[in-house]
Amino acid sequence: MAAKQTSRRDFLRILGAGTCGALIHSAFMPHQSMLAYGSPMNAAALGPLPVMIVVNMAGGCSLNISPLYAGAYRDKNPTISYGPENSLPLNSSQGLHPSLTAFNAAFGEGKLAVINMVGYPNPNRSHDESTEIWFRGARDGAALGGWGARMTAQLGSTFGGISLAGSNMLIQGDINPPRALGDLDNFGEYDFWGTNNSTWLREARTNMRIESNMSGNESQNFVRANMDKLDSSLETVKAATQANPPGTFPNTNFGGMCKDAAKLVGATSLGVQFIFLELGGFDTHSGERQALTNRLTELNGGINALIASLKTMGRYNSTTIVTMSEFGRTCGENGSQGTDHGHCNAMFVMGGAVNGGIKTPAPTVAEISYDYLKDYHVHFAQPFREIVAAMGLNPNAIFPPGSSSNALGLF
Repeated sequence: MAAKQTSRRDFLRILGAGTCGALIHSAFMPHQSMLAYGSPMNAAALGPLPVMIVVNMAGGCSLNISPLYAGAYRDKNPTISYGPENSLPLNSSQGLHPSLTAFNAAFGEGKLAVINMVGYPNPNRSHDESTEIWFRGARDGAALGGWGARMTAQLGSTFGGISLAGSNMLIQGDINPPRALGDLDNFGEYDFWGTNNSTWLREARTNMRIESNMSGNESQNFVRANMDKLDSSLETVKAATQANPPGTFPNTNFGGMCKDAAKLVGATSLGVQFIFLELGGFDTHSGERQALTNRLTELNGGINALIASLKTMGRYNSTTIVTMSEFGRTCGENGSQGTDHGHCNAMFVMGGAVNGGIKTPAPTVAEISYDYLKDYHVHFAQPFREIVAAMGLNPNAIFPPGSSSNALGLF
């Protein structure tokens, strides 16, 4: 196959995305966050090498991930709501979407925590802006960078944090930020010209390194040095993740992410303690019942395989999986059998060390009467705070003041 010509603009895009962006951006894009200098706390409650896996359900997830059984809610959602008869009941007030069988099994084991009415002050219902608020860890955090980067600033390993879903605000920071690897086969390099060109891209980078001998040109030396680090890092990760994890994973995009996550947890030499995964398609403005079922079936399949693999490896007790979404949706369906942008929603936290159960009550009839759940009961940072504290890290150096709520007792 003939190699494509690379323009200066394309080359700069390559340097700023995927793996390259993860390793080089820290030099070009400091965020000046003093929070990142926080030090770890005492030994982790989760045992040796604790790991947090964040699963972002991108698009703003429906309240029907954990269906409300109140008559007032079902009346406002005649075609898309669920009752105890066609969902997975947790108690008399709410259940789980029927697709979430792995989550239900974890709840039955006492290892799934359901947190209702999660949000933040002065909610923003824009996808991009609300996502950035969640990723920064604060409502007004323009100068903070991402809380994932502030977390990995407290970790000793170069590979303390890994994003398997590309680069985003969550992992941007100036001290040991998570690395955006994309995947463990092509390391995200197929994003530009298709999988077949990944080999050419790597070869082009190697040739550029060979032809760019160290010289008196500072800029040339800087790029050459970073390319050396990039290749070395990729080889390190590749060598540590050669073996397949135990179990069988679904042949889906998210199933592949979960398989890679299991590989990273098993690769103890890398010291990975933060992994970011993402599944999109939750912006269900129409035809929600089928669309949500499709998305949650893929989510459940990946999580089910991941949990089974972690248990086989003996890592379930030291791993915590937590879900998030930039906002919930409206309390009532629209004319297209879908829902629109809202605010509060439920979060799920699961793992072998998690104290499961419903941690906060389902929304009341009065709260359901509004178009969307406006008044949050739990700041979205609180579950993350409790997880990082259980990992032996300092949550106050990761999340700004005002981002805490009453303790949930997750561990």
